[in-house]
Amino acid sequence: MNLAECLSNADIATLRSIADTYELTCSRHSKLALMQELLYLFRSKKFLRDELKRWKEGNPEGFLRLGLETRGLYSAEELTGMFRRSSSDGRPGVDDGVIRGFIFPTTRESGRLQYCLPKEIHEVMQEETVQVFYAVMEQSDSGPLTYQEADYALQRDLDLFLQYLSRHDVQLTTGGSMYKRHLERILQIFEVSETPLEGGWRFGYGRRFYDYPDRFALIYDYAYANHLIEEGRDGLLRTTDRAEEWQMQTQAARQKSLVQFYISSYRRPIPRLPQIVRMMLLAPQNRWLASDSFLDTCGELVCEYYYDTRESVWRLRILNMLCYLGIIRLGEDENQKLWFQTTKLGQQLLTKGAVAAASESQPDPRRVVIVQPNFEIFAASAEPAIIAEIAALSELKQGGPLQVYRLTRDSVIHALGVGKSVTKWLQYMQSCSQTPIPGNVERTLMEWESQFHDTSGTATDTMSS
Repeated sequence: MNLAECLSNADIATLRSIADTYELTCSRHSKLALMQELLYLFRSKKFLRDELKRWKEGNPEGFLRLGLETRGLYSAEELTGMFRRSSSDGRPGVDDGVIRGFIFPTTRESGRLQYCLPKEIHEVMQEETVQVFYAVMEQSDSGPLTYQEADYALQRDLDLFLQYLSRHDVQLTTGGSMYKRHLERILQIFEVSETPLEGGWRFGYGRRFYDYPDRFALIYDYAYANHLIEEGRDGLLRTTDRAEEWQMQTQAARQKSLVQFYISSYRRPIPRLPQIVRMMLLAPQNRWLASDSFLDTCGELVCEYYYDTRESVWRLRILNMLCYLGIIRLGEDENQKLWFQTTKLGQQLLTKGAVAAASESQPDPRRVVIVQPNFEIFAASAEPAIIAEIAALSELKQGGPLQVYRLTRDSVIHALGVGKSVTKWLQYMQSCSQTPIPGNVERTLMEWESQFHDTSGTATDTMSS
């Protein structure tokens, strides 16, 4: 929505408060006069830049996040969350933006309170954000002599994975992961090599992140989420009819879909991932950027995540994955300094809205649960209804602000005995979980449910006879 539309939709009280802020001399009783005066005032780019800088001074975090967004409408909760760093509840930053005429309250779109950011205001905010961000960035015209560039390798390796499944009987373990011999064969035929995991604690970045190395875990989770593969009840991993449909799509469509899936999946543990990727898109053309300088400038856009340090999140979860997806090229110079540059493919994919499409669904504030591969459930300050649902299938292990529950066979069988459904429970947990339910947990729970119904059916048949 542009500024004229926002002013037209605003009530006269809002327009009066904006006019009072800038000490305008027009009539306060005529909405038309107020609109005309404000449109004339806001036409000046210099005026907008100066006033936006004043708003930014008390709200740097909210300003940065809003400047890197691609949407025009925000819920009240979402906007106050952006400005919460500036005050305890975020309201002052939002209210300040309203009386300055930068954001406008509205109920026209959905019947509930939302805030509209006019296109003209957003353009200046984005220009200011990018200018300040890259003014302190270490850049170079010439990059490292050698670098990694993956192009479309990820989707080609996904094709190889699907071909392998169509030609081999791939047996799964009881936890639903592939046996090592099959995994090693698959990884050996890929363009980009990886080795099977040697242990270590991993969770948070995908359904099978616990079982497979980073790149293959993304390939596997994408294939599973898009129903290209299925984990059969008979213990076999196989392709579906949709795999053929996938192989008929264009390269561009497939790559865009992979990028969207990555951003949607990884934004749970890395909430600001869409903004980080967008900042890369807005980088000066054909410039190499120093990795450590970019990370320093990002500030709190990049944070640690449980066992991952801030540097690990940046290097392994963002840079490496974007390189795998063909978005950036990555390399070290003769001093082992890491540099990256957005590729032409990356510019094409991100300009066509892959980031915006993956960012449309905003993080749900109810996502306060983490289901871990060891069958433990962390619930931080969860609502009573969520706690009750967790407790229905699990046992309390630790109380306090961070409650810990554990899923056991006995606890699940007991829940099934009183009419609970594992399928419905998993669906509910997925809706309030920060990360995907680990595949081994999902498969084991479904297996316990199947065994329970088989046993119940046998007992019923015995009693009948």
